[in-house]
Amino acid sequence: MIGYKNHYPLTLATYAYGDSQRTVLEEWISFSIAKAHERL
Repeated sequence: MIGYKNHYPLTLATYAYGDSQRTVLEEWISFSIAKAHERL
């Protein structure tokens, strides 16, 4: 949960920066992959 809380403001910052939704999506996917590797 801590990892999610740390990641959430980063996602908001990326979104607010006005890049694109794809950037946020890629960020989220890479975060999810990192979480998956933590479980292995």
